[in-house]
Amino acid sequence: MSENTQPQPNTIVFTVTIPWTEVKEEYQNQLKALASQAELPGFRKGMAPINLVEEKADKKKLFGQVIEIVLPKAYKKEAEFRKLIPFIQPRVKPIQAQENQDWIFEITVITKPPVDLADLEEKLKSALASSKIITPDKKEATKGEKMKIAFDTLLDTVKVDLPQILVEEEVNLRLSQLVDQVQSIGMTMDQYLAAKQFTPEKLRESYQKTAKEMLTLNLSLDKIAEINQYTGKDRTALAVDWLASR
Repeated sequence: MSENTQPQPNTIVFTVTIPWTEVKEEYQNQLKALASQAELPGFRKGMAPINLVEEKADKKKLFGQVIEIVLPKAYKKEAEFRKLIPFIQPRVKPIQAQENQDWIFEITVITKPPVDLADLEEKLKSALASSKIITPDKKEATKGEKMKIAFDTLLDTVKVDLPQILVEEEVNLRLSQLVDQVQSIGMTMDQYLAAKQFTPEKLRESYQKTAKEMLTLNLSLDKIAEINQYTGKDRTALAVDWLASR
């Protein structure tokens, strides 16, 4: 294992090393499982010599199955040692994964970003004061109008140092959803971008802004719920109500 580094806030990068002896042992387990179901000419099912089964096997697939077994164990042990609580699924990059050598993987873990709510309540009270709320008919603001003011105030006030990986994860998810929506109406992404007069770069930039706002909002609501000890399935709704009632 290597010492952890933090190239970005709340981002911990380290390596795990899996001895080749462990890899080889699991490879043999996977090979035996395959041999027990293999049907080769001249042999009954599951009775072919294991060396012949290995010759016919897709070794890349076998080693993929090995990784699925040995890597989670190695990661779990390291994460428990470091007392890490991932906020999203860890990212894994193979550094070395060759036969007869120890396997090495780089793991990137994103932990939950801290949220600074300092001055939020005071600024909400100021922004939501009836004398400062202007509506088209000059009447008392609706709940929807108050919520918009509250959300805008929150985004202007709360400080959350978001790791870029977390932002990119959210952007990629939203872009994937957009692609599915566009395809469902029979359009290509090129057609969609042309209709919206967007370039791919402009679209991603727009989604990055939205992703940062939504992550900040969701993390802030979670923090508000935690501070006020809101629990259960309504904790987020209660946090939203807290925002609008300052």
